[in-house]
Amino acid sequence: MNACVMERRYGGFYAVLFLLAALCIYGCSGTSSEEKEPAGKQNAAYADGDLIPVENHDGKWGFLDKGGNEVIPCRYDLVYPFSDGLACVEYKTGWGFVDKSGKEVVPCKYDQVNDFSEGFARVRKGGEWGFINRGGKEIVPCKYDEAWDFSDGMAMVRKGDVNSAKLGFVNQNGEEVIPCQYIVARDFSDGVAAVNVGNYWSHGRMGFIDKNGNEAFSHRYDDALGFSEGFAAVRKDGKWGFIDKSGKEVISCKYSAVSSFSDGMARVLKGGLLDGKYGYIDKNGNEVIPCKYEACGSFSEGLACVRTGDKYNEKWGFIDKSGNEVLPCKYDFVRDFSCGLSLVREGSLRTGRYGFVNKTGKLVVPCKYDYAKPFKDGLARVGMGMRLYYIDVTGKEYIKN
Repeated sequence: MNACVMERRYGGFYAVLFLLAALCIYGCSGTSSEEKEPAGKQNAAYADGDLIPVENHDGKWGFLDKGGNEVIPCRYDLVYPFSDGLACVEYKTGWGFVDKSGKEVVPCKYDQVNDFSEGFARVRKGGEWGFINRGGKEIVPCKYDEAWDFSDGMAMVRKGDVNSAKLGFVNQNGEEVIPCQYIVARDFSDGVAAVNVGNYWSHGRMGFIDKNGNEAFSHRYDDALGFSEGFAAVRKDGKWGFIDKSGKEVISCKYSAVSSFSDGMARVLKGGLLDGKYGYIDKNGNEVIPCKYEACGSFSEGLACVRTGDKYNEKWGFIDKSGNEVLPCKYDFVRDFSCGLSLVREGSLRTGRYGFVNKTGKLVVPCKYDYAKPFKDGLARVGMGMRLYYIDVTGKEYIKN
């Protein structure tokens, strides 16, 4: 689960319930200890083409091409793969960005940086957050206590600490067009965002606003998520359902927990948060895969991960959209498919090893790594012992000699 979810929901009891449900419903795709990033960089990107990060024997990082030739010398303390033509790099005490020629387009002066989203990147300096464009210009000065990526042309920002936090939104001109006034807010999608309306603790406290800050619908809910694939999850009288873009409740609020729609399907929970079962519904509200799983993930590349067994013997596998078990539940950890491969673990978190399996169940990359991240753009970061490096989809390792 992304830690940002909790920071967007200062609200005690309901935040705890939301977290408990998410730990089950996001089981295979949530953040866990095998995915921890170095402190300077959150939500690390992966390679977008021809240059691959590599560490030399002195602990310095640079980039190789796929032929093994050094293109950008190993001079940085840490680097991350290129994303949209730029790569995050750390030099001495700061983070910045380089292009594929090795030119430092954003000086290494920030305490923390994030990948570009909609042409802008979040950066932190002196404990406060702002945004830069691809030329390195700060379109939003580092003045917020927290900030989130741009989504649908708007970025959520926070002023105040956990006890006094208020959320608002900036646009891509760097203007705070919706003041920091909300205790709870979600990202914009499809032109609207879910926010608390009126007193946070009042009944029916969540509604939707447009990009001018005006209420989009008159309906109020106990809780609400952002729109995805034309539907938004809402909670009413303790149960979850879905509304469409007009605000009409098209799937009745009858589930204990739900996820947003992904690839035409949404995960749903029947029963208690700790002892209920998960399944899937389509956009017509039909329960196309019965609620029989202990936990499950979103559909990705036509497959979704599911978990069977109790907490002492839980195993993960994959099903298709018809509910057929295409990969048996035999792994201790899995991630969603990406580039045709899923990250899997055999063994416990402490002693297990990671590899990659394809959609036929073939273990393309053996489970031999102490650490691994899913594939993106044809590369995955893996590690053995203290050494980190990258592999391609055939399992070829890129290590500087």
